[in-house]
Amino acid sequence: MSSTKPKKRPSIRHILSADALKKEAVQSGMSEKEVAGLLAPIAGLPSDLFQLSMKVGDALGKTLGIKSVKKVEKIFSYPYASVVRATALALGSLEQQITALFDTPRGSAIEAKLPTDIFSLGGTLFFEIVEESASRVRVIGSSEIKGQMFDWGKGKRGLQDVLDKIEHYGNLLSGVA
Repeated sequence: MSSTKPKKRPSIRHILSADALKKEAVQSGMSEKEVAGLLAPIAGLPSDLFQLSMKVGDALGKTLGIKSVKKVEKIFSYPYASVVRATALALGSLEQQITALFDTPRGSAIEAKLPTDIFSLGGTLFFEIVEESASRVRVIGSSEIKGQMFDWGKGKRGLQDVLDKIEHYGNLLSGVA
């Protein structure tokens, strides 16, 4: 009788070490001051006063626990390591700064910043990568923007953009035409 141990999954850091992902602070999106400068004339306020009102609104929304959360899920028919690499590469190509990488009992997780723009202040994108079998990997993505009840589609667009890039890069990494 032979005992078969389950194959040990490589860690996310090991998978991504070949890609030499840098955790440099890349400024993507707009600064709060730039957003205020664009929107202040519409509100009929000076830029500095509009920026102050943005900060007050953001602080009040966070204090009240208001947030906009979106979730998506997609199954990929690629090896686990290809999906992990494709997710990290997708975030990098979309200029989303990766803020956390870690292994989980079911796979791994990657968190990235969602930049500020005219639709909303910044937030986070979070992707859990779950290895279901040798060629079936589930990616569960969520976006969260604290302090706002509505994000005007920003979270859903951000998540879908990453999933589309994962599909594209997954095809390239796995040799699928």
